[in-house]
Amino acid sequence: MIMKTLKRHRLIMMVFVVVFIYFSYNYFKQEMKLQELYNENCQKKVEIQKIDNRIENLENDLKDIKSNENISRVAREKLKMIYPDEILYIIED
Repeated sequence: MIMKTLKRHRLIMMVFVVVFIYFSYNYFKQEMKLQELYNENCQKKVEIQKIDNRIENLENDLKDIKSNENISRVAREKLKMIYPDEILYIIED
C-alpha cells in the first residue's frame, strides 16, 4: 500500500513538473516575442519620425518653389523673361 501511494505521489509530482516546465517555456517564449515586437515598434517609430521630417522638408521646399521670388528668378534665368520696362542683354563669348 505504501509503495502504491509513493508511486502515485511520484506520478503526481512528475505531472506537476511537466506542467510547470510547459508553462515556463511558454512564458519565456512569449516574453521573447514581446521583446522582439517592442524592438520592432521602436524601429518603426524611428522610421516614422524620419519620414515625417522628410515630408516637412519637402513641404518647405514646395513653399519655396511656389514663392513669387522663386518663380520670378526661374522665369528670368531659364526662360529669359523680362519685365515690360526692362531690356534684355545677351552677351556671347
